Amino acid sequence: MIGKKPIKQIFLGILIITLFNSLSLNNIFVFCHASQLESSATSNTLQTNTGELTLMKLGEYVGIEAMSVWVSGDLAFLADDTNGLIILNVSDPSDPRRIKRFDDGGYALDITSEGPYVFVADGDNGLEILDVSFPDAPKKKGQFYDGGFAEDVVVVGYYAFVADLTDGLEIIDLHNLSAPTEVGQYSDGSYVYGVCVAGDYAYLAAYYEGLKIINISDPSSPTKVAELPTNFIPAVDVTLKNDMAFIANDKNGLVIVDVSYPTIPVQVGHFYDKGIAQGIFVTDEYVFVADGYDGLEVINVTNPSNPIELGQFDDGGNGRNVFVEGDLIYFAAGAKGLEILRIISNDATNEGGISILPLLMTSTLCFLLVLLLKKRRQHE
Repeated sequence: MIGKKPIKQIFLGILIITLFNSLSLNNIFVFCHASQLESSATSNTLQTNTGELTLMKLGEYVGIEAMSVWVSGDLAFLADDTNGLIILNVSDPSDPRRIKRFDDGGYALDITSEGPYVFVADGDNGLEILDVSFPDAPKKKGQFYDGGFAEDVVVVGYYAFVADLTDGLEIIDLHNLSAPTEVGQYSDGSYVYGVCVAGDYAYLAAYYEGLKIINISDPSSPTKVAELPTNFIPAVDVTLKNDMAFIANDKNGLVIVDVSYPTIPVQVGHFYDKGIAQGIFVTDEYVFVADGYDGLEVINVTNPSNPIELGQFDDGGNGRNVFVEGDLIYFAAGAKGLEILRIISNDATNEGGISILPLLMTSTLCFLLVLLLKKRRQHE
């Protein structure tokens, strides 16, 4: 016969064991941190869509025109349009702090970094290279400009690939950072807003002319191998993942193109619900779309032919670009500045919170044990 004390011990034992099985150190941190943030977040900064994901705003840096952002460790590099480069300390995402600004003219529109160097697509200043070994004292290392208007930049090895609004694709040799030189160019008169490089090919967001694919196996002689029109709707950004090209297609939203055979690109998917797609970031699971005045959208593209929106964040900013690191989103929101968000999965079995099913099972079992204990007392 079971006594009262053993029943209580069983009750507590099951509860403790289940709780430990439901949590990990990482889950504890995320769940508690998210709960604290949720209590302090204002209601107009959070919008969820299908219930699959919650996008929780952690912090912001305002008073700038955030065009693009790149994050490296505890540093965030912001392209601030006519105000140049801003370097932020984002070690505490809830309180990003400015370290330094660098501005020598031009229009800072896009940024990438490699090691101690930051590469800025600086509009009519061309490509600028900054040494940020000491973030509080950035120094200009080199510059390339031969006319045109630098919109986007990608660095691969010792080459920078610059999307130049009026001069097409420019390929810059970086062996001597103090004196970068152009080694090749592709220009057919189309406006080029974005560039992405994979293997021997550069993929261009060529505004009204859609996607253009350039063979760059010989950097000194880039040649077009294919193009895919976007019905005269501006293609303004492009990125790749697993043989899929994802195009920010302005009023046409997100366009997904199979480039398994770069010479034969085929559109396989499309997502649009409003907004103006301006910038894209792709992770293993999601596509993040900076969607102009529709804020930030998170799309599941597991099935490229049927992209599904999982979450949305919109607090009135003008989404220009986005960078994702782990569960943190750095959202360049135009005049709203930089907004930092955390991705919280609403899936009960997903990592990042308490697994709800074991707790429900525990609650049920505990309830039954309490009934058993009461029944025992009634018989005594």
